[in-house]
Amino acid sequence: MKFGLFHTPKPRQFEYRPRFYDPVQEEREARKRQLLGDDYKDAEQEGEYKPGQYIRQMRIRRGIIADREKKQRRHRRSLRSIIMLALLAAFAWWLMTTDFSNTVWAVFFSGAQ
Repeated sequence: MKFGLFHTPKPRQFEYRPRFYDPVQEEREARKRQLLGDDYKDAEQEGEYKPGQYIRQMRIRRGIIADREKKQRRHRRSLRSIIMLALLAAFAWWLMTTDFSNTVWAVFFSGAQ
């Protein structure tokens, strides 16, 4: 057994052997490739299965949806803040202009002297 500081084991490997082989279908595919050329390659790539493709697409879609929701939340939050500031300014203006507020201010300032 070898001992080493920086030895990393190789990943497990497997050999894939298809179970069924159809020589007629292979001939048909070869003829299609000859006749169609590049168009056949494009059509083949669209329907070709790629491992993990569905998972990647769903991850991208979830990211797009999450970004959209984040923008909507940010928009609602800013709109809510603007409305609250407007209401607070209106309330402050009302307090300063009403006669009731003048008497309240007079009571507070006269008591301080």
